[in-house]
Amino acid sequence: MSDANLGFRLKRCYDSFVLRITEKTSAAAAKSYYKDGLARGDYYLAGDVVPAIWGGKAAELLGLDGHVERSAFYQMCDNLKPDGTPLTPRTRADRRVAYDITLDCPKSVSLIYAFGGDDRIMPAFLEAIAETNQRIEADARTRVRTGGRSEDRPTGNLVWATFIHDTTRPVAGIPDPQIHGHTVIFNATHDPVEHRFKAVQLGYIHTNAPFYEAFFNTLFASKMRALGYGIVRNGRSWEVEGIDRGLIESFSHRTREILAAARRLGITDPDKLGGLGARTRDRKSNAKPWDVVREVWASRLALDDIKALQAARHLGQRERPGPTPRESLEHAREECLTRSALVPEKVLLEAAMRFGVGYVSLADLEAELPKLGMAVREVRGERHVGDDSRLRDEKSMLAVARETRGTFRSFFHDDVVMPKGATPREEQVLTHLSKCRDQIILARLRPETGFEVVKRLEARGFEVTRFDGRSLKLPGDELDRTPMSNPVWWVDNAQHIGTSEMADLFRKANDSAVRVVLVPSPGRVSRHSPLPLLGSRAGLRTPSFEAKRTAREQHRDAARALETGRPETALKRLDTLGAVVECAPESLQSTIAQAYAQRDKAGKQSRVTVNEESVIDKLTEAIRSALRRLKILGRSRKFEKLTPVHRSDDERSDPSMYRPGQIVVFYRSIKGFRAGQRYKVVSRDPFGNILARNLRPRKGLIQSAVPFVEALPLLSPNTFAVFQRSTIELAKGDRLFITRSGRTLNQSFGPELFMSKQSLAKNAEFSRSLGLEPPDRRYRVRRGMTPRIKRFTLTGDLLCDNGWIISKNFGHWDHAYCSVGDTNGADAVFREREKDGAARTTFYTTDRGNLFEAARERQRAAQSERRTDTVNRQDRSRGRSQNRGMDYGR
Repeated sequence: MSDANLGFRLKRCYDSFVLRITEKTSAAAAKSYYKDGLARGDYYLAGDVVPAIWGGKAAELLGLDGHVERSAFYQMCDNLKPDGTPLTPRTRADRRVAYDITLDCPKSVSLIYAFGGDDRIMPAFLEAIAETNQRIEADARTRVRTGGRSEDRPTGNLVWATFIHDTTRPVAGIPDPQIHGHTVIFNATHDPVEHRFKAVQLGYIHTNAPFYEAFFNTLFASKMRALGYGIVRNGRSWEVEGIDRGLIESFSHRTREILAAARRLGITDPDKLGGLGARTRDRKSNAKPWDVVREVWASRLALDDIKALQAARHLGQRERPGPTPRESLEHAREECLTRSALVPEKVLLEAAMRFGVGYVSLADLEAELPKLGMAVREVRGERHVGDDSRLRDEKSMLAVARETRGTFRSFFHDDVVMPKGATPREEQVLTHLSKCRDQIILARLRPETGFEVVKRLEARGFEVTRFDGRSLKLPGDELDRTPMSNPVWWVDNAQHIGTSEMADLFRKANDSAVRVVLVPSPGRVSRHSPLPLLGSRAGLRTPSFEAKRTAREQHRDAARALETGRPETALKRLDTLGAVVECAPESLQSTIAQAYAQRDKAGKQSRVTVNEESVIDKLTEAIRSALRRLKILGRSRKFEKLTPVHRSDDERSDPSMYRPGQIVVFYRSIKGFRAGQRYKVVSRDPFGNILARNLRPRKGLIQSAVPFVEALPLLSPNTFAVFQRSTIELAKGDRLFITRSGRTLNQSFGPELFMSKQSLAKNAEFSRSLGLEPPDRRYRVRRGMTPRIKRFTLTGDLLCDNGWIISKNFGHWDHAYCSVGDTNGADAVFREREKDGAARTTFYTTDRGNLFEAARERQRAAQSERRTDTVNRQDRSRGRSQNRGMDYGR
């Protein structure tokens, strides 16, 4: 897919996003979000500020009503009730504190509210948000894990705070009109059975987010129609009739900023765009004054635009028929029941509300649904609807595919000769096809390769009949009676066959003992095709569909097994992938270094974990030598390296713990010493003071022949850190590991040294007008990051691949090739990460038998410990139950 088509697809999808759900995973993050994003109003449009209000039945139980105050919001973030007592039983540091559900108003409505002068829009928007929140609250659930049960219990109550904003985040200091609401749902709900507050199980709500989005869309659109506006569907959302698309684009700078970031980061999944917006937004405090914003907005509007915005409220008064509830449900049934014969009821209602947006209501659809005569099933506590005839066809199709597996002989007993021009993926498919003994076979091949395979089957004595799935016509009954030797039905374009036709095909093939080879054409499988069901529910696998994904899934399963204390299971999975490598002790380091260099040359970021710190230096040197042989590394230069000397406050207060040559770095200002200053320990005077020389003297100090020394403030040991000096060799192409946060030189390097803030802002605006991203001026070197050295500057500083210019005297760095960690008994663990985020793990060992034996013992010990913990918990629970039954007061 070209960049232009991909950008258009992402933009169309992002423009249709109305509801987004984000998690706040710490109390500090939730409070910061309230302080920097929610409570700081951006009310350019409204004359009166819309206050934040509490909502939810659980809020009434807690006594939270009216306007949201900062103290009450912070108490909820800390998992406390208004009286200061704990809200839920557990308060972990990494718990989910709240969920932010954002509901966006269509851009055309925001423009009418900003420039059309219709004050009726905001009350309608608030009513739509309130009803949507109540609908979400009705589906609230909590987990039940007592008495050996593992289920979710409906509670029907939540506590939330609603914040209304009317502009986007500023882009270059200028926001755009955009009405939207933030509903912060706290992770607490009242369990009516256990009579206490517990954490919310929002998995069900998160899964049904498209349903709530469609509910809000059709509800708000209906209210806008009642105000006299016309409604036009726009993908997943809608817009007001009569508003030009060009006008909407001129006030969508924030959308363009997010899409530009998606292209820069290589994001192609539309579902990830919502999270990208939170990472690219600017602070609201950076917005320019209201008069400047209004002047910029006015420059984007023409006289015809103002007239169109004011006249839009009368376009909906014309009589025009819209979809009825029956028509909307019929459309939803055709859309949802083409691939699967049974879908959740909410999925069907969501599709119906999107089709009839503005003209149908959820209540009308729920009243009309029973009249369609659809089958209703209860699946894991949720209502599903479907078509009886399609359900029967689907069951028949899957039954034939499952029951006839392994009932035929293979096509080729010996090794198959690959056709000329076959791709590696097709070679995998042909190998699978030649040895498969199933009656129904899936194989994705190009037409020319399929033609060659058919000729070879006919040469082997098979009678092959070819069909086209776009117009499938099976032989009649008179042909079925004709005896055939080794019959095969070869079906091209199989992705165009529906469920009923596929069931009929399998039924006739089973009656006549005919093998069926389904060959979908290259490209995307149609949503009407039942082929995915044959793979997921009948077990029909083909390497073309599953080879790459299966390997990735096995690596992911192995990583999950390691995280959950099952190293033996992980090693067995990795062993089938060839990811457990046994080496001789003398060749271990060279093997790992060669593998690292090859993966680095292929553009994949890797890291090696070893079990002993003494191995790091030797293995790092071996890796750098391998990279140097491939000409990835250049000539080495020596730099200063600062290694932290870990000491307690008491030890830093003791003068006897200091040695000449050590470096003291202040990270907090104190009288006579500024944060960031470095001092070199020189000596100790007779009074016990530690004398140190300032390595970076202040400007204006007279430099004398005698070095200026100062006594370190040992009585304030919490203001500085101690480091030991050493040397490190760095070269062009080396990957650094930042050991301490700091600053780059970009903000005072080259032309930027002589440019004012206004000039920098103009340059940034000019870069954006050309479609370029302005230079990154955050200038923060964060601990744990691993930039690569691109080259050295004329002054000897380091220019990294991410644009950083790090001072040659920075010192807080190391090589990012190896680290010490838990290797689960192996000598080294090699982890690499693909560009799409997929991770792969390889174990290197000098004794394969000992590795598996150690993994087996660790897994047995972990299982025994888990069983012991379970028994202890049951005993404690049984003891509490017995204590509750005793009467101590009498």
